[in-house]
Amino acid sequence: EIAERILEDWKTSPGLYLVDPYIHIWKGYDDAANLSDKDHQLVFEGLRERLQKRFEGRFVFVRDFSHSFAARVQKEDPNFPPVALVFVDANRAKEAVSRDLESWWPLIGAGGVLAGAEYSEGINAQFGKIGVMSAVDEFARQRGLKVWVTTRESPPFWYIVKQ
Repeated sequence: EIAERILEDWKTSPGLYLVDPYIHIWKGYDDAANLSDKDHQLVFEGLRERLQKRFEGRFVFVRDFSHSFAARVQKEDPNFPPVALVFVDANRAKEAVSRDLESWWPLIGAGGVLAGAEYSEGINAQFGKIGVMSAVDEFARQRGLKVWVTTRESPPFWYIVKQ
């Protein structure tokens, strides 16, 4: 689990917002991770239990869509501190990834990182249509940013550092 890895490895982090609605999306999201509402609730409860045992006080669950939460923060809390890390690991369709990138970028502070999983493209039996690579590359190209890619994971993770 990515949240556990981040909390384990990044000991100086002030904490994580774990943003996911944990609901079944009925239309337009063909992905093996699009579980039933009941199964999503079980995943949520299992993750919450594991994290509470080891990382109490270092995370907050936000049951919302990533882009919705980012927009709400921008609108409702102008004093929200700059974000150091956003890890996008949600709907892998190009349009959804692009929306998350656009939503979170204004909230990331200088030196902060926008990152995510599944830096790939095409059709995948598990995840359906994947457009992460094209969304990330297009976002970076429009802003003159460099996309860094990991080599440890397969498919690789990606990240962009905000200057």
